[in-house]
Amino acid sequence: MDTVKEYLGYINPHWIAVVVTGMYIHLRQICVIGLCFDEESTPFDPSYASVLFVFSVLCLLAEYRLWPRTLKEPPIQLLYIYEMLVAALTTNLTTRAIWVPLMHVIYCLTQESSKCLLWFNTLLGLGRYSFLTEFAYYMARDCAAMHMAFCLSVLSFVWMLDATESLDAILDTWAKEETGGFLGLYNGNRKHISFANPEVTDWFVYKFMCSTDTYSESKPVV
Repeated sequence: MDTVKEYLGYINPHWIAVVVTGMYIHLRQICVIGLCFDEESTPFDPSYASVLFVFSVLCLLAEYRLWPRTLKEPPIQLLYIYEMLVAALTTNLTTRAIWVPLMHVIYCLTQESSKCLLWFNTLLGLGRYSFLTEFAYYMARDCAAMHMAFCLSVLSFVWMLDATESLDAILDTWAKEETGGFLGLYNGNRKHISFANPEVTDWFVYKFMCSTDTYSESKPVV
């Protein structure tokens, strides 16, 4: 039982409830707000870039304790349900209010950049097969906007790792030679990588461990 509790200490149920719920809402295109049901709204298909961007936003959301401090703490089951609803709402708002308008802006920028490059190519007197023309034709395609969106999502992911201090923890873990690489996990040289706000993680683990201890104490001894 002590071994199980030790491994449970490395699991953040608060992070799992927020991130897994949000990613499921995004991938299944489940909507909980009225913006998705608007007749003028265009259908949205998740992409690798949008998945990475929404994942970064959910990881930042999991940094905070979502239940207001001024209110009485509810039971742990109701608290998980509340956090799942907040994660679903945040996912819809991120998709409809941030990602979709951002994709429209990126598409407009790529189209205008293509026109500017063609104009600049004509101004310089270059031929039809110059590198500026080839790059202008590339910017006019839809794949250019998708590539820029993916680069933007990667930047947001790296910024999320830096904001949550997870990147520093990962680099510190890899830098230590005495851990023996990934084999050090089996030798007991594990390092607990948590988010920047330990109050959230420790509070949820404490509540979970208390509920586990209560269950184990109430079980009759045979």
